[in-house]
Amino acid sequence: MGSALSRFFGSMFSLRETPTEIRPMILWFDVHLMASFSCLILLDPSVQVRVYFIFYLALLTLPATFIVAFGNAHWMKAAFFCQLIRSLFIAFHNITYPILVASWTAVENRQAFQEASNEEIIFSSAGYGFLIFLLSTAASIFEPAKLYHICHLQRMLAEAPELADSDVEMDDVNDDTISETTDVSSFVDLGLTGKMNVV
Repeated sequence: MGSALSRFFGSMFSLRETPTEIRPMILWFDVHLMASFSCLILLDPSVQVRVYFIFYLALLTLPATFIVAFGNAHWMKAAFFCQLIRSLFIAFHNITYPILVASWTAVENRQAFQEASNEEIIFSSAGYGFLIFLLSTAASIFEPAKLYHICHLQRMLAEAPELADSDVEMDDVNDDTISETTDVSSFVDLGLTGKMNVV
């Protein structure tokens, strides 16, 4: 079990070599998050609160998603701050919303099952709130990895022009070396040809 968890979290934070590998993975994190939280509507006692949450979550998700898909190194800083705000918003939701669900469920159960004891009401409502907490945590499990990969993508894009310039310089050096070698070879060939003509 421990090795499986270590492999799972290790794959989340494993570095990718090119931006074309990082961008789809970050976008997949967003798809997983929005789909998971949308499915929680089926379990929520208050659908309106969940709809409002998904609406504001989408407002925080779309800018970062667009920047990750098409932005450069400078815009990745804005994507990082958008993602940081979204992560804090989700953390606040994951802490407070299960408490709201448990309280809401306790009130409804008290009205629906008046013959039930207080212990039964508390146990059932607390268990339901804890279930919402576990599902919300599972839905947002990739948030730290997304922050990490956005930082890695920003550094990679920032270093890309420098790498391109170094490649151009290496090509120029190789061209100069090849031309010098060609000139030396031509000079040697001419010298040998001249000696043969003299003989």
